[in-house]
Amino acid sequence: MVDEKNLSQIIKDVNASHIPDDVDIWDKIERQVKVQPTPYFRGASRQLRLIASMVAIALTVSVALAWEQVMRFGQDVGLDAVQENILPLDLEYMSEGIRFTLSYAYADANRIVIGYDYDMKLIASRNYTARINGELRDRSGHVFAGVYNLRPDSGGVSGGGGSPTDRETPPRQFVIQDSVEQSFNASSVADHPEQIELSYVVSYHLESDIEGESYEGNFTFDFEIPFNSGFRLSEPVTFSANEVSLTVQEVVIAPSMTRIVVCMQSDRITFDDYERAVMVIRHHGNPIYQGIPAVQPLSETDVNCRTFILPDALYNDPGDWQIEILELISTTMSPAEQLSEALASENIIYIPSTEEDGSYGLRFSDEVSEDDTDLLVQRFEEIDLSLRSRWQGPWIFEIRTSQ
Repeated sequence: MVDEKNLSQIIKDVNASHIPDDVDIWDKIERQVKVQPTPYFRGASRQLRLIASMVAIALTVSVALAWEQVMRFGQDVGLDAVQENILPLDLEYMSEGIRFTLSYAYADANRIVIGYDYDMKLIASRNYTARINGELRDRSGHVFAGVYNLRPDSGGVSGGGGSPTDRETPPRQFVIQDSVEQSFNASSVADHPEQIELSYVVSYHLESDIEGESYEGNFTFDFEIPFNSGFRLSEPVTFSANEVSLTVQEVVIAPSMTRIVVCMQSDRITFDDYERAVMVIRHHGNPIYQGIPAVQPLSETDVNCRTFILPDALYNDPGDWQIEILELISTTMSPAEQLSEALASENIIYIPSTEEDGSYGLRFSDEVSEDDTDLLVQRFEEIDLSLRSRWQGPWIFEIRTSQ
């Protein structure tokens, strides 16, 4: 077991060998691992998880609680369900020691997924930075928003920096490698095409501390892949209960994901007050989903509607569906004293922030492994949601879908 003294020395060694002199690593650890309890999609960065894994063993850590309800701890269950339909591409770009491979892609009415690998070689004496930006477009020039961050190591911008372990080491070659998976919102695709033509535009910037050893450029992959239009709601359905009217405005059921747009009318509450929903979905009378789906605003201007995202592969066939919202859950976290008491039985210490930014920390025992930490963070979320106030329904929607 690493004790606190040895752990502190390990972090200092990492700081000395891999972090530039003008960076205060301790300040960055404190600021980057705070948790902002917003219930929208936020994938924890690899850098953040690495820092957390180093210090969580023996120190108080603010754990990055990424609200990845569309994930089941590392598994994107919707995408896993369509593995046979993912199209291998193996499109490659090479230039000046840079290799970029667009490996695969998939598209349906809810999302477009691409996966790529890259490795880059850069000469530097001590420091370098590497930044990669990718943008997905259709043939008209429309840029798809990358809103779904579904696996722990996926993301929209990859980058890094580092240095040799010995600060006296002469110039040497760095190899920068990674594999990235990105998902994009496909709701803008109209006319239900059988194929979709896309362009993935990549820009990169490598900067060394040696003059003349910095590179930048851009390139484009053009490709065409099959598009699954899924099933869609025939017409909106409204149901009223407990002084709240909810309207299922849009339902798109595709092989890799289900998207449900719900709008609210009420003089008592708003979605800003009660945003999460306990939901049951039945197909031809058979229950196929029960849970609390992820949620995000429909748009910045439409405060009365929310989009609920279900990762489960509900794709089956068109016909009769029933969506039942049993209750709405408050957006406000449980009272700190009540939450602390409930977490104590799980050996989780809850540390409320003294600041007004809504951040907080979690502390685990020395025996907790990184895998166990993930499970305890999941357990923390379950307990917090169970203690929040509820607005009771139910709201029951009988709907029909068609292609």
